[in-house]
Amino acid sequence: MAPAPEPERYPYHDNDACPVGQEIKASGEWQYYEPKLKEETRPRCPQCRALDE
Repeated sequence: MAPAPEPERYPYHDNDACPVGQEIKASGEWQYYEPKLKEETRPRCPQCRALDE
């Protein structure tokens, strides 16, 4: 049997103006991003990064 696939780590959204983050919040699938271990860290959303520049 093949091993179970690792859960995909989606980018996190930290800019309230990000349309992708707003869509996720509106869908009810929003979860706060609070990694406890280095392995749990996720990349920042490119749109959030661009909005902060």
